[in-house]
Amino acid sequence: MLLVLLIALLLKVFPIKSGIFNHKQATQIEKKQISLGETKILVEVADTSDKREKGLSGRNFLPENEGLLFIFDEMDVRVPFWMKEMKFPIDIIWINDGVVSEIQENLPPPNPNTTQKKLKLYLPQGFFDQVLEVNAGFVAKNKIKVGESVDLSSVLK
Repeated sequence: MLLVLLIALLLKVFPIKSGIFNHKQATQIEKKQISLGETKILVEVADTSDKREKGLSGRNFLPENEGLLFIFDEMDVRVPFWMKEMKFPIDIIWINDGVVSEIQENLPPPNPNTTQKKLKLYLPQGFFDQVLEVNAGFVAKNKIKVGESVDLSSVLK
C-alpha cells in the first residue's frame, strides 16, 4: 500500500510527459465536419489568437481527411501564415465568403533549425475569412478547386 501511495505522489510531483499516462493526450479534441464541394472533412477549429498562432506546430502528423480550420473574428482578413515548428508538409486552402478563393499545395515544413525571423510567410493574393490546413496532397486527391463552395454551417453556429 505504501508503494502505491509513493508512486501516486511521485506522479503528482513529476507527471509523465508521454505515454498512456498523460491525461492531456487522452482528452479528445472536438472535431466538426465541413464540406468543400462534395468532399467532407473533419476539422479542429482554431478560433482564438492563441490557437491560431499555435496552428499545427509541434504535431507529428495530421490524420487522413482531417484538418485545422482557422476562423477569424472579422471578415476579409489578410494576415500571413507561417509553418513554425511544423514537421510535415501541408496544403493551405484560403476561404472567403464561403468559397475557396486560393490554394497553395505541397508546402514543405521548414528546416528544424530555422529561426522565427527566417520562416517563410504564406499569404494569398486576396482576402480571406477562414483558412483550412490539410495534409499535402489532399487538394489534388480530392480535386479541390478555386471557386468551390465551402459548407461551414456545423462550425459557424
